[in-house]
Amino acid sequence: MESGKVRVAIRPLKVSQSFPMFSVIASVCAFLAAVLIVLSLVAPYWLEANEFREGLWDCISCASYTRKVCQFASVGALAMTVIAFVLVLCCLLSKRESAKLALYAACLVAIFSAMICLLVTLIIFPVAFIKQEIQTYKEKFGHTEWNFSWSYGVCWGAWLFLLGAAILLLIDRMQNNAVRKEKGFYDTHL
Repeated sequence: MESGKVRVAIRPLKVSQSFPMFSVIASVCAFLAAVLIVLSLVAPYWLEANEFREGLWDCISCASYTRKVCQFASVGALAMTVIAFVLVLCCLLSKRESAKLALYAACLVAIFSAMICLLVTLIIFPVAFIKQEIQTYKEKFGHTEWNFSWSYGVCWGAWLFLLGAAILLLIDRMQNNAVRKEKGFYDTHL
């Protein structure tokens, strides 16, 4: 060995050594989305006019088919969000790589299903109110100016948290795939 030269051994990063930070943040986002969905479902502030307010479940004309679709879709979104949260936690606790891949896939399906259900609610509710129910409310209560209130906005916030959770899980999967490919590259040359 020549004097003054040092040999440096490069060791690959092991998959088990990397901390799944994106998955942890995604689980927090899914939990916050579930809390926001519950808050928006129980709060009676989807519509407001002067002293009058109404939630998703408080309806004067509950025979409305579209209102029932919105209620069903929002409950489905809550269920899928809770399932996604549990799946992310299971993924974080799992040691087997094949189980993690399946759990990530199932979690992404649950999150995207919840996002679709919430989007259905968030789009159909105001359209149905404007097209079908606004005349009934004008006649019964005399209010001509209606506002979509804070719990409708909270539901949009839940949708954004679900979008963030989905993006973070996708980033984490891509990062883990890159580390696994790099590890396989180093292992073949040892």
